[in-house]
Amino acid sequence: MGVIRYPGNEALAKVVSMAKEMHGDSSYSHIKFSVQSVINHLASWCANPDRYYVAVYAHSERGVVGGMIGKLETYWFGDGASVASDIGLYVTPSARGGIAAKALIGDFEEWALERGAANIVLSSTASREPLTAAKFYRRLGYKPLGFVTRKGVC
Repeated sequence: MGVIRYPGNEALAKVVSMAKEMHGDSSYSHIKFSVQSVINHLASWCANPDRYYVAVYAHSERGVVGGMIGKLETYWFGDGASVASDIGLYVTPSARGGIAAKALIGDFEEWALERGAANIVLSSTASREPLTAAKFYRRLGYKPLGFVTRKGVC
């Protein structure tokens, strides 16, 4: 089956389920997860395909096993140049090591290029094995770019 952009409600329900799994394994797991917030955001993102990328990877026998959400923004300092970045990428544990993540990233790159992105930025906030994603991204041609920090204020 492969990558499906802007999937129907049944696949989006699986995206909500995967978002909850991803959230539990992220550096943001201390923030309360809201199913309704995810549903609202997905609806908004799917309604704006020129700015947001929403896709799932469906396996012919196992159904949806991964999903990716991304966005396109103009650089605040540029002259109209834009950057595409991921909001989230998740592949179920049973499908990791297969082709789902690579296929989703490849399709995201295609989507970004179709919209004139000058750069594509991928990140990971996984709390377990964060270097695994970094190594995978490097194998796909991505280079480290700065770093991310966080400070809780409440």
